[in-house]
Amino acid sequence: MDGYSISHPKLVDHLRAVAEREGIPYQMEILPAGGTDAGGVQKLHGGVPAITISIPCRYVHTPNEMVDEGDVQACIDLLARYLEEAHTGDYSL
Repeated sequence: MDGYSISHPKLVDHLRAVAEREGIPYQMEILPAGGTDAGGVQKLHGGVPAITISIPCRYVHTPNEMVDEGDVQACIDLLARYLEEAHTGDYSL
């Protein structure tokens, strides 16, 4: 969740299940300020299930923005595993 969107609960559950089944580390986050493009996507065509997957970052929006390689790899792994089975999810509202 962020200032512009509320993550679709079924997407959240599906991604969490994938992460837990595959042993991919993750953490839940509520962005206290600002927002992502998920808010705009969520409002398209009468409502589209949306979620934001982000990587913990220091010094965001600066020339010295930094992330941990392990967090980047976990994000890649989670997204790749999810995409292999995304078509099996029921995301009806």
